[in-house]
Amino acid sequence: MRSEEMAVNSEGAVNITEAEQRRMIEASKETLDSLKKADAAAAGLAAGIVEQSSAQFGGMLEFSLRASEQATKQVARNMDVMMKCGSILTEGWQTIFQEWLLTSRATAQKNMSAFEELMRCRSVDSLLSCQSGILRNGIETLHHGNLRISEVSTKVAGDTVKQISALTCSIGAGLNLTDETGENLRKAGAAMSKIED
Repeated sequence: MRSEEMAVNSEGAVNITEAEQRRMIEASKETLDSLKKADAAAAGLAAGIVEQSSAQFGGMLEFSLRASEQATKQVARNMDVMMKCGSILTEGWQTIFQEWLLTSRATAQKNMSAFEELMRCRSVDSLLSCQSGILRNGIETLHHGNLRISEVSTKVAGDTVKQISALTCSIGAGLNLTDETGENLRKAGAAMSKIED
């Protein structure tokens, strides 16, 4: 009987082992299914984070490109304003210089006429009288010439200041836009750093 009992016991041991194996296989399948689900969830979460980060990075890059484009346009406008200011100043100096040349020419012509008048003098009294008149006319001509140059300079300076002020207002507006763009870029960078954390 012992051999029969042993045979039954060994069959029972085989049956138990097969049952244990089935349970282990089922448990392994369940664990594998759980791992697959967890892996799919983790992959979905990672894909969502990557997608969100990519979208925000793309938005920040687009914003950066727009800001760079605006800054480039502003630099071009600033250069244009500076060129116009230079032209305005040059025109002003040319106007003042032309007035000075006209005054100098008028003075030279009066001096030539005065010299001719001196050459026509035949007596000491007429010479002294002529010299007195020439001196008086020279002082008046110099005074009127200086007044005219001063008036033209004042007008040119006033016009130049108005034109340059109008032009530099656009530079100020551009600087405000540049400051605002920089602030928006800092905010976008801060938002990106929060995502990476």
